[in-house]
This record gives sequence, C-alpha cells and structure tokens, in this order.
Amino acid sequence: MKGNRVCILGGTGFVGRHLSTRLSAAGIACTIPSRHPQRHRDMLTTPGVKLVALNPYDPQQLQEALSGCRAAVNLVGILNESAHASFQRVHVELPNLLLRAC
Repeated sequence: MKGNRVCILGGTGFVGRHLSTRLSAAGIACTIPSRHPQRHRDMLTTPGVKLVALNPYDPQQLQEALSGCRAAVNLVGILNESAHASFQRVHVELPNLLLRAC
C-alpha cells in the first residue's frame, strides 16, 4: 500500500462517512468499497472520495481496492447475525482477508 489515499471498508456507514469527510478536509483521498456503490452516490460530492464496486470476500477484488492506498481502515460491523452475515464472517474472516490483502 502506498500513496496519499486511504481505503475505508464500511466507509458508507455512519462512522465511515464522517471519517471520509475528515480525511478529505485534511487532503487525504479515500477509496470506499461497497457492494452497492450506486446507493451511496451522494458521497461523491466529497472531494477525493472514490466509490468502487466490490465483493469484500473476494481476495483479488480486495487487493485491487487497496492498490495505491497508504492505509486501510475496517469499519465493517454487524449488530445481529443474519442468513448472509454471521459474526464469524464479518468480524473474523473479513479482517483476516484484509490483513492478507495488505
């Protein structure tokens, strides 16, 4: 990872939106991966924000999203498990994939 860009997983959530705004104000660009970037087009009004379509559990896509980034921030989290999102998958598997991609 390198450059003056940060990748924020979970960047479309409450904390992620505030973080990307603060980083932008400090002159740091943000790559924000999302499974549904079209739902978050309003974020593109923040200078330096780039939304990218991504399956976060695909190691190659994750590595591509991190390309050119100096740092990665993981803000992905769930409060309740569902059929497609278990605590194990979101809070253990995804961070491990992120570490390997870095």
